[in-house]
Amino acid sequence: MIVSMKKIFLIVQKKDSLSTLDALRHVGVVHIENEKVPESANVILLKEQIGKLKTAVEFFESQPILTQEPLNDWEELLEEIIRDLHKIKQVKDDIKKRKTQIAKWERWGDFNLADFAELRTKGLCARLFKIPVKQLSNLPSDVICERIFVQEKVAYCLVVCKEQKSLPFEEVALPNLSLSDMKNAQVHDATSIKVMEGALAKDSFYLNEFKDILDGKIADLHVQEVLAGMGDAEEFSYLKGFCPNEVCPQLQAAAKKEKWGLIVEDPTDDDKIPTLLRNPKWIDMIKPVFSMMNILPGYKELDISFFFLAFLSIFFGILIGDAGYGFVFLLATFFADKKASSKIKDKSPFFLMYVLSSCAIVWGILTGTFFGQAWIAGRVNPLLPWLRNDENMQMLCFLIGAIHLSIAHLWRGIIKMPSVAALGEIGWLFILWGMYFVAKMLILGQALPSFVMTFFIGGAFLVVFFSQPKKNILKGIALGVGDLLMSVVNMFTDVVSYIRLFAVGLATVAVADAFNQMALEIGFGNVATGLATALILVLGHLLNITLGAMAILVHGIRLNVLEFSSHLNMEWSGIAYNPFKKTKKA
Repeated sequence: MIVSMKKIFLIVQKKDSLSTLDALRHVGVVHIENEKVPESANVILLKEQIGKLKTAVEFFESQPILTQEPLNDWEELLEEIIRDLHKIKQVKDDIKKRKTQIAKWERWGDFNLADFAELRTKGLCARLFKIPVKQLSNLPSDVICERIFVQEKVAYCLVVCKEQKSLPFEEVALPNLSLSDMKNAQVHDATSIKVMEGALAKDSFYLNEFKDILDGKIADLHVQEVLAGMGDAEEFSYLKGFCPNEVCPQLQAAAKKEKWGLIVEDPTDDDKIPTLLRNPKWIDMIKPVFSMMNILPGYKELDISFFFLAFLSIFFGILIGDAGYGFVFLLATFFADKKASSKIKDKSPFFLMYVLSSCAIVWGILTGTFFGQAWIAGRVNPLLPWLRNDENMQMLCFLIGAIHLSIAHLWRGIIKMPSVAALGEIGWLFILWGMYFVAKMLILGQALPSFVMTFFIGGAFLVVFFSQPKKNILKGIALGVGDLLMSVVNMFTDVVSYIRLFAVGLATVAVADAFNQMALEIGFGNVATGLATALILVLGHLLNITLGAMAILVHGIRLNVLEFSSHLNMEWSGIAYNPFKKTKKA
């Protein structure tokens, strides 16, 4: 469920702005929308400090953990750390550039640059050139040319002559250092980095202190950004925000106590209203998927959390399709849950994986699949042999797609009631199920039922005449015809796209069987073959499990985020509700 929001305006005297924000953070229910770009000297200073603190914390976290100690003058120490880290970065950049130079000059071999200067004192000129191999025989007779190496029909040469002679070839500028000096410099700089990092690592016992300071500065920055983003009018400052309807009394009580001016009203269509999802815990377990995909329904869109969870569970079971793999996911989730139990408060990712793993196990039992099918054929029978038939599975995928998309149009129809536009959604339902039968005819070769034409005619009539009701009837009909022409083909392709569940599930089983067959051909005749067989089985099935997990992201989530959501006209345009609240004493 998307929680209902109210728009609020809070008005205070300018001199009370900072104290007001501190009190507002304690209330912790208002999502603030800046009235102007939040820029100020304090914001700039805090961003600079936060950048430096993050750099120091990231470095210390890469070092061995030492006993933590309190820190007094953190700013002076931080500046020293940043200066040293900057030096380390410069030396690393020098090493990187020099590495490129070494690679360039490696084939030339080592030479002493002083020799070139000494030759000049004796009236000779030594230079490096790139000369096409075909033209080496055309060099003047008073030029000595030593070919160093050849690459792509171009000779890289040392040319010596008695005077500064002009040659029609590309000259190669000498390096600043010889090859041996470059390599020595690399060793010297690498040693210097180790020494500097070792000296810095001694300060890592201040890691927790720096983390606390960083948290405090981030909290300070949030306050200063809100302060800089407040609107102003003469002696007053004001801010605009949103809060859940249910906590407005709490905000009004705080305003009365603090003597704030407060206006509470309904948001308008032009407002960028944040989205707060609130569902029962067993549905809320889908939230990690939304976070991972960085998607959120807009405030005026629909919360599809329940259907997303339900169909993702079905898709996971079919795409993984193996009870053995399901047990692997289940055990991995269990051990991760136990290991992270004291560190992670939100257990919804683990609960979600328990559910999804269980679905894979159930599907594997129904189809008789346990780390493949071939090796247990005749030993373990599928609980539902019907699912082992390819044609049945394809038909089931089309059926799942039709049901999934039907839910979207039924939902839209319910929302549009009692408007006649709801009849347009009924029309789309007729067309959708007509496409289901067309998909079975074209792909599975099944006869098309006689009533399907009635579905198409009746559905088209409802869509054309009722999907876009307007005062001008002809305009509404024209828009309905446009909708029909633009969407009818997509309706077919969306139904057919659910066949990906069958294709990927079949591929998962085929890959598992292939690795099993490969391993069994080697056998367990001796220690060497036994180890090879075990290695093929372990690595092969781990690879297949990884591919299955990727298939969930590519196919399972896509069917919810794209196909289903597009039939609901969802754009996932939501802004997360992020209340201004006290997170740390700053």
